[in-house]
Amino acid sequence: MGKLGMFFAGLVLTLVMSVQAEPVTSLQVIFQHYRFNAPPNPVLVAQPHADLLLLKYSTAKGKQYLAFSKEPELDPACKWVTLLNQFNQPELLSEACQAVHKSFSATFKAHPSLPFKLGQQPEFYAFSSAGNTFLFSPLATGGALKIDTDFLTDQQLKQLLAH
Repeated sequence: MGKLGMFFAGLVLTLVMSVQAEPVTSLQVIFQHYRFNAPPNPVLVAQPHADLLLLKYSTAKGKQYLAFSKEPELDPACKWVTLLNQFNQPELLSEACQAVHKSFSATFKAHPSLPFKLGQQPEFYAFSSAGNTFLFSPLATGGALKIDTDFLTDQQLKQLLAH
C-alpha cells in the first residue's frame, strides 16, 4: 500500500473512531476538593482567584453561567453549618443566628422545586433568588461552598452533584 493508500486508510479509521465515540455528557470540575459534573462545552472558563471559578455557556453578558465560590462565615457567632441545618426551624437558632437568618431570608428563599437538602456528602441546601438557583454547603474548614446558576434545570443541578 502506497503513501496515499495509507493516508486514506488512516483517514477512514479516524472517521470511524469519531463516529463511534460517545458524546461528552459532562465536564468534570474539581473545586475546593469536591468533584462536580458540569454541562460540557462552556464558552469561557475563568478563575480570577482561588475562591471563585466561573463557567460561561453563552456570549451574552451576564447570562448562562455556573459559578463556584467559597464564601466566608456570615457572622463569627453564627456558622454556616448551624444556619443551614436549622434554616427551616429558625426558632431553634441562637439570637445571633436568628439575625443572620432574617437577613439571609430577605434575599434567599428555599428553592420551590428542589428538595431543600440535595446530595449525599456533602449536603447542599437549595435556594432561589431573582430567578437564579443557589446551592450552599457548609465546609469543615469554615465558610461555605456556594454554587450559583441562572440556567441549569433541576435535573441538571442534581446531575451536577452526582459523583
